[in-house]
Amino acid sequence: MNVLDVIHFPIFGGPHNEVLRLHGPLRDKGINQMVALPDEPGNAAERLRAAGVDVFELPLHRLRAVPDPRTQIRYLSSLKDDVSRLEALIRQQDVDFVQIGGLVNPPGAFAARRAGIPVLWQIVDSRPPAALRRSMGLVVARMADAILFDGRSLVDLHFRKPPQVPWFTYFPPVATNEFRPSDSHREEGRRALGIPLDAHVVGTVANLNPQKGLELFIEAAGRIIARAPDTWFVIVGSSYQTHQRYEERLREAARDSPARDRILFLGDRPDVERVYPVFDLKLITSLPRSEGTTTTALEAMSCGVPVVATDVAAVHEAVVDGVVGRLVPPRDAAALVDAVVELLEDTSTRAGMARAARQLAEERFDVEAYAAIYVQALGAARVHHETRRGIGTSPGTIDSRAGGGGQFDLLTLLRCPACHGELEELDSGLACRACAARYPVEDGIPILLAGAEGDAVKNEQIGFYDEDVDEEFEIERPRSNARLYGWLMEQKFARSVKGIEHLLPDATVLSVCGGSGMDAEFLARTGANVIVSDISIGAMKRARERAARHGVTLTPVVADVEQLPFEPRSMDVVYVHDGLHHLVDPKIGLREMARVARKAVSVTEPARAALTTLAVRVHLSVSVEEAGNVVARMDPQDVADELRAKGYEVVGMRRYAMFYRHEPGWAMRTLSRRGVLAIARGGWRGGNAILARWGNKFALAAIRRD
Repeated sequence: MNVLDVIHFPIFGGPHNEVLRLHGPLRDKGINQMVALPDEPGNAAERLRAAGVDVFELPLHRLRAVPDPRTQIRYLSSLKDDVSRLEALIRQQDVDFVQIGGLVNPPGAFAARRAGIPVLWQIVDSRPPAALRRSMGLVVARMADAILFDGRSLVDLHFRKPPQVPWFTYFPPVATNEFRPSDSHREEGRRALGIPLDAHVVGTVANLNPQKGLELFIEAAGRIIARAPDTWFVIVGSSYQTHQRYEERLREAARDSPARDRILFLGDRPDVERVYPVFDLKLITSLPRSEGTTTTALEAMSCGVPVVATDVAAVHEAVVDGVVGRLVPPRDAAALVDAVVELLEDTSTRAGMARAARQLAEERFDVEAYAAIYVQALGAARVHHETRRGIGTSPGTIDSRAGGGGQFDLLTLLRCPACHGELEELDSGLACRACAARYPVEDGIPILLAGAEGDAVKNEQIGFYDEDVDEEFEIERPRSNARLYGWLMEQKFARSVKGIEHLLPDATVLSVCGGSGMDAEFLARTGANVIVSDISIGAMKRARERAARHGVTLTPVVADVEQLPFEPRSMDVVYVHDGLHHLVDPKIGLREMARVARKAVSVTEPARAALTTLAVRVHLSVSVEEAGNVVARMDPQDVADELRAKGYEVVGMRRYAMFYRHEPGWAMRTLSRRGVLAIARGGWRGGNAILARWGNKFALAAIRRD
């Protein structure tokens, strides 16, 4: 599979770094990355070629942030030729996917459309003005087959509501085995730079362009040295021909600074993994509308360096304030100085942040985690592209597009739910080689039920979820005009995977009792390859429609959680959210989950609680659902004991309070209004700080001891 990355900047930066880091892991998965760059002076082509990446330098133009209308006219007049050059390259190199690096340069997307191949569009920052972001967002939503966002905050900054094409959020990849704490690099680097080994060093890694706000770094240096005289300041970053005047102003400000003898400009350094350990603190002074999550923050954290950063765009999603560093308002030099000096003086806090930063980097930022999400995005782009072109499946056969973007062969994972015998695919469906049981395949979805349809309670549930639900709401849930509702669903999911987050990227995850795929979508956005199951074929068709609209490559299977059609330990993780309480005996489903999981189990269910009893009495909650089943509230300790008996170790068990109607009503919409939403969120957090131990919900995660 050949992927062409079209990057309109010749200076090495975030998009180039991602190609560099992903090149090896993606090559191992059979994906070859190539890069198209403008034929202008810069260091990106040289660094990429040195890593073995095929680079094609073309006369490519880009939109520039200058007021001169002649510059923009020249750009617009060049579009046709740029598209033609890229289309010729796509056809010549047999490209399968085109990836666009950045918001405002779409020639690659037009070329891909003309060549008839999918487009993966990457949104890496928030620099363009709001009006341009919104208008270009419409173009992206129309042209892209999948979108990658460098941070969840960028979704809201570019779209009034999430786009109706597949989209994923990610952290830029870091080679955590290369970017790591190193005493030897610290000493060698300081000796080479003439910095005393016992001095404090505040550094930044940022190319010398205005959006990085480096004038604030130099201003802060002058104030910091007055309060911490033993501090040195290091700036690592490439120069731009187009920003020479800005660089001159920076160097002039440094010469005039009280810290002038302590400010070092190191220029471009391809070995930044050896420079970060020199720092005691990493400083990020970026301006508003200038970043995603910023790769340099993640690299510094991987090297065990705490980060002090301006709170812009999605930086807060990576730099957890008070845990791995400090966040301060943008352009606030005083707050920046206070945060830096506080951490320089507090050695113990700084050391704790360094350890937490390294741990977070290993768990969330490693290159393998992004590689898994990237492969998911390619699979989603392919499915969306084929769906848009009307490519479907034959009746009676398993959907060939299922399987997490090619990460697994679904048929090899399926087993007869009655005897666990191997299944073979026939023209009319599936057959068990052991007991000869036959199972239909409807519209590409295998229906693997062994007796569930003969159960009166389950039959009522199947009928309800097949026919009596609001299909559009179920497919779009939790997207609605009630933003608080969506936020609460995100909070539930975050609690449900606490303690097993590191297992999800690239894992095969089974979501049981999955309904129309809301939680399966959340799981897929972590980079997992998700199979979603439910006893309702209607629900599974809605889950597939959700995947087509929102791009998470869900693989639907009709199955009963009490008789899962999978081998023991065939799934990395088995997940349930509000599904076991439908059962007469929830422990039967729990045991099946424990049997099928290889690594971990996650359970989120209603808990037995006085709050629940009160909620039922005042009609905030129900004891019998619309589908006809009695809601079996569960004791989290019973669930924990059951899993321990099956060889699991509980790594997270927490209760919390949460009440909402399945479909948001007027109260939820009212609390979602501008100005009220923040208060509602704060009230929920505050209430749970007091009531969590008696909460009506619980989330439990457990990992196999072996």
